[in-house]
Amino acid sequence: MGEKIIRVENLVTKFKSSEKVVTAINGVDFSIERGKVLGIVGESGCGKSVTSLSIMGLLEEKKSEVSGKILYKGDNLLDFNDIQMQKIRGNRISMIFQEPMTALNPIFTIGFQLKEVLFLHKGIKKKKEARELSVQMLKMVGIPRPDKVLDEYPHQLSGGMRQRVMIAMSLLCNPELLIADEPTTALDVTIQAQVLELITKLKEKYNMGILFITHDLGVIAEIADEVLVMYAGRIVEQAPAGEIFENPLHPYTRGLLSSRAILFLKGEKLHCIPGMVPSLGNMPSGCAFYPRCSAVCPKCRENIPQLAEVSRGHFVRCFPVQEGDRGYGI
Repeated sequence: MGEKIIRVENLVTKFKSSEKVVTAINGVDFSIERGKVLGIVGESGCGKSVTSLSIMGLLEEKKSEVSGKILYKGDNLLDFNDIQMQKIRGNRISMIFQEPMTALNPIFTIGFQLKEVLFLHKGIKKKKEARELSVQMLKMVGIPRPDKVLDEYPHQLSGGMRQRVMIAMSLLCNPELLIADEPTTALDVTIQAQVLELITKLKEKYNMGILFITHDLGVIAEIADEVLVMYAGRIVEQAPAGEIFENPLHPYTRGLLSSRAILFLKGEKLHCIPGMVPSLGNMPSGCAFYPRCSAVCPKCRENIPQLAEVSRGHFVRCFPVQEGDRGYGI
């Protein structure tokens, strides 16, 4: 076992409105080791991004409530005030956001935004020094003519270049943990592969841990060491990446794998999981996945299964699987 950078215990995130309180994350546990990639996968609305925002302390306090433990070097980040979190956020724990065009401020140059990180988090005061460090980081992430790019605006760069800028920005302070929230979304396949290769190289160079969030199992196969499959705010399957692809057990995981857009034999149809992820305000009783599940049993409709270890390091939240019934179809 390597050094654990962060450990999340019984994370619960609720959103408050004038009408009701809904639970978006319900009892999530995981840890991330130095030099390892933990992938979180699931459809939109399963709680992946809310998990990352809860860790970063970026949810609006008046409208949300986060409980449990987020342990970093023995300290629970949920006990930290805003000033304490500012010293952690962007410095020791950094984040690449989903859409670089909206994450980058369109009215400031790339250089201004990179240098701002250095001024705020590294205490650098000389503009020349900040510019030199920014150029070095842009070179490291493979951006050509970095000295020119510093003086350009986000709209002047392609989507892949903007994403590289976001990666450069997140690494300026040499973080121990990088949270990458859908970093390859909306990129074409070639650029996507380049970004994944870049993140892998930087992980090895800095020996940092990575929390990689995506809905794309193909991306997970490329980069993750361990995988959490989330559905309706809960982990439904957790295992080493190879085990997830070789021996998927939860009906949801198997459905996701069979839904990938791969080459088909003539006459075959693309599988899709029927129905939709339930809304937070209208969760079914029992297992949240049962209305869409091919392996549903009476117990599933009434009770919520616990996450149980069915083989070494392989955890599943499913009654039929836990009871040995793994012969169901997709």
